[in-house]
Amino acid sequence: MERAEQTPSQIAASRANGAKSQGPTTAEGKASSSMNAVSHGVFSKQILLPGEDFGQYRESVSDYFLAFAPKNGAEANVVAEIADLAWRLQRLSSIENGIMMRRLQEHLEETKLFRLRYQTRNCLIAVRSAASTVEEVAPRGTVSEMASFLDGLDQLLVMLWGLEDLPAGPLGSLEAAQERLLADSDGSSINQQRYRDLGPALRKIEEALGEKLLGENEQLEELKKEIAKNHLLLNGHDLKRLEKYRRGLEQATARQLETLKTVRASSVLGGGEKMEVQLRVVK
Repeated sequence: MERAEQTPSQIAASRANGAKSQGPTTAEGKASSSMNAVSHGVFSKQILLPGEDFGQYRESVSDYFLAFAPKNGAEANVVAEIADLAWRLQRLSSIENGIMMRRLQEHLEETKLFRLRYQTRNCLIAVRSAASTVEEVAPRGTVSEMASFLDGLDQLLVMLWGLEDLPAGPLGSLEAAQERLLADSDGSSINQQRYRDLGPALRKIEEALGEKLLGENEQLEELKKEIAKNHLLLNGHDLKRLEKYRRGLEQATARQLETLKTVRASSVLGGGEKMEVQLRVVK
C-alpha cells in the first residue's frame, strides 16, 4: 500500500511538533540548556517558539509550497526546509530590530536633550491641567480655603522657572496675575475676575511649552539618526553573533535551493502531477 503524500499543512505541523520533541528529556541539565536557547529566541533549535503563531507559520510554509510547487515527497522536504529557513530569517530580523531599538532608547535616555524633553512634556501636562481647572471650576471660599490650589500654583511656577530655554515673558505674566489675585482678594472670598485672569496667562505658557516641545521632538529625531549612524552598527557581541547566524541561514537557504534544482533535474517523476496544496487545521 502506497503511503499518502503529506500536505503542506501536515508537513508544517509535523516539523513544528517534531522540533519541540527532539533532544533529551530526562536530563535536567540538558533541558535547562535547551530552554536557555529558547529564552534567547533566535538561536533556538525549535521551529516555533512560545508566543509564535502556528497559523502564521503554516501559512508561510504553504506560500512556499505554492511558489515552488513540489511534485513529489523529495521536493516537498526540500521546500519545507527552505520555508523553515525563511521563518528563522524573519524571526532574526525581528530580534535584530528589537535589540537596535532598545540600544537606541538606552543611548537617547543618557542625553541631556531627552531629559529636557521629558521635563518639558511634564510641565506642559501640568500647565494644561491647571488652565482647565481655572476655566472649568469656579473658585469657592476664602484665600485660606483655596490654599491647596494656590500652593500648587506656586510649585508649578518653581518648576517652570527651573525649565531650561522657556521664555520668561509668559512666566512673568502668570506671576503678575497670581499677585493681583492675592492682592485683590479679601479674607471672605476670592476675587472672581482675578482668578479667571489666571486662565489666559496659563494658556500663554501652554503655547510656549508646546512650541518648545515641538522643537525638542525635531531635535530628538535628528539625534536618533546620529546615534543610529555612529553607535548602532553591528559592533556589539550579540549583534555580531546575530550577523554570523544570518549569514549561516542565508548560506543554508542557497544550498537548499541548489538541492531543489538537483532533485528536480534527477526526478523520475518530473512530468507527474504536482502536490496538491491544502490548507486545513492540523490537530
